[in-house]
Amino acid sequence: MFEVSQIQYDFLIIKKYNDIFWVEYSKYTFPIIFIIFLIKIFKPVDNTKVKNQSEIKRQWHDTWVIPFIAYAPIYYFIDGVCLIVTNLAFEQQCKMDMLYHHIVSATFLPFIFLTKHIPAWQIGPGVMHAMLIVFPDYTWLNYPYLAIMIAFNVKLFSQPYTRYIQYKLLKIGMGILYGCLVLLWLHSCSNSTEDLPSKVTNVYATQNYQALFSSIDEMGKVIFSKS
Repeated sequence: MFEVSQIQYDFLIIKKYNDIFWVEYSKYTFPIIFIIFLIKIFKPVDNTKVKNQSEIKRQWHDTWVIPFIAYAPIYYFIDGVCLIVTNLAFEQQCKMDMLYHHIVSATFLPFIFLTKHIPAWQIGPGVMHAMLIVFPDYTWLNYPYLAIMIAFNVKLFSQPYTRYIQYKLLKIGMGILYGCLVLLWLHSCSNSTEDLPSKVTNVYATQNYQALFSSIDEMGKVIFSKS
């Protein structure tokens, strides 16, 4: 039996709503960022000879892609807080591994938005990550995801990115993130958000966890079906 206090119970509800929004957000944004990803691949902008970062020009797709990837660090922050407050991170090894991943991602991802131009290799991990959310049961997708992350890190050491402070900080974040991905892989962790305890005992009001969140799932489906 997984017992929680009232505040922990409330944060479980917050977590579930955040998970629902995150999954739906990933489903709806995945096709859009994938198209932008292809545009950036076939119409790359060469900034290798740029000496000053102010000389880099923002393309229309650099602006358009931000709303479709900006919720990621917000989700990680909220989910990380929920994992700690509810003690899930201390009850399940995969949740602890996820917490490590969330802390690193929420800290370093915002640096991507500080660049004027966002090249294809920079949003590649975001495209792959959305695919992992859309297809959580295909754990083999973690392998191409890891390959894309490695390619991302290689590009961080190329010109002109080695001269810019945000990319120097991203190098540090990527190094730490590799460790998180290895832990998730070693513990065979699922990418699904549906692996929470099957039943929760609340010290104030005992309720069936699955029944409660089943109704929340239905509410979420209704909300997004009308959007």
